[in-house]
Amino acid sequence: MLFNRIMYFLLLFAAIIFLIFFDGYLAVFFLLLVLCMPIISFIIMFFLRKQIVLSILPAKEAYFKNEKAIIRLRSYTKHRFLSGKIAIRLKTTNTFTGEESKDYIYISPTYFPQSIDMFFSSKSCGSLLCKIDEVKIYDFLMLFSIKKKTDIKSMSCKVAIMPEFRKNAIEHKIKSGIEDESLEYSKRVSGDDPSEIFDIREYREGDRIRRIHRWLSEKHDSIIIKDFGEPIASKILILVDFSDSIRLSEATLELLYEILQNFKDNEIKPAIKWFDANNKHINEYSENDFDIQSFFAVMLESSSCNFGLIYNYNISEDFGKYSSVIYIGSKLDKNSITALYELSNSVSTTVYEICDMQNQHLKELQNLPLQLYVLNA
Repeated sequence: MLFNRIMYFLLLFAAIIFLIFFDGYLAVFFLLLVLCMPIISFIIMFFLRKQIVLSILPAKEAYFKNEKAIIRLRSYTKHRFLSGKIAIRLKTTNTFTGEESKDYIYISPTYFPQSIDMFFSSKSCGSLLCKIDEVKIYDFLMLFSIKKKTDIKSMSCKVAIMPEFRKNAIEHKIKSGIEDESLEYSKRVSGDDPSEIFDIREYREGDRIRRIHRWLSEKHDSIIIKDFGEPIASKILILVDFSDSIRLSEATLELLYEILQNFKDNEIKPAIKWFDANNKHINEYSENDFDIQSFFAVMLESSSCNFGLIYNYNISEDFGKYSSVIYIGSKLDKNSITALYELSNSVSTTVYEICDMQNQHLKELQNLPLQLYVLNA
């Protein structure tokens, strides 16, 4: 833009010289034209600021790490005769790792909508927030520029970057130990399976009418309620803890992806809990129609390379509704081992510890009543 300004002032100087040495209407007209051109150009640019429409959206909601991803930029002007050159700064933030990058794109929007595909790839897993961070509109002569507001929802989108699937990353085959028709029920908590009676008790406010035991109610002359059983045939809980190391956290995600893919092949639908780093609470994902891609999109958006689940988790919670618990982490210390000890006393527990060097606390885990697998990142 500096070059254009220099050239314009040279043109203005030439117009003044022309007027001085060549007296006449042509010289006056040429000088007025040179003076009016930037004014007209600025007015068009000013109106273009409110008439231009920009939006971005991903071609897909999720991509794998190192896969070529596509973000589509759509632009047009609301007025047929307004156009100009626009510089767009696209900011990409990985909310999981905290990495940021900025790219610049130059377009000339017209009245007819046009789309531009922007290609990029991410070397790290996470949730990518792609946002039009800055929009500069230039006039025809490239003498002036003005910024446009970018706090519009359509100017941002999110893309989940999923971990790579590394088959056989774990040495042993994950066994579900679950049959289609299991007669095993929880002995600690009640459920909704009417084929099994968990407990008989007196009526409490809020109990459903269909749970009234009519024969016993008539016999004891009071309302008796049946608590149904809670089957634990398909109740597997996965606890996921991340590390402040990007490499270890990505290794955790890759292992989790392999376990979930194995469960999907065996038609197992687990419940998954992790620490929400944004809202400082425990998140849970448990859907009947379990979809791995949808899960990672939810998880990566609310997580970061930080630990916290096993420290913030209420270990005293009743784990009776789960047949087993799988813990995946990469930062074991004395506090987490104490928590896992309490966990292993409540339910069958499997621990996957991911590390890049031998952890001295692993020896303490070997004495606990749980299955321990140590994997190198």
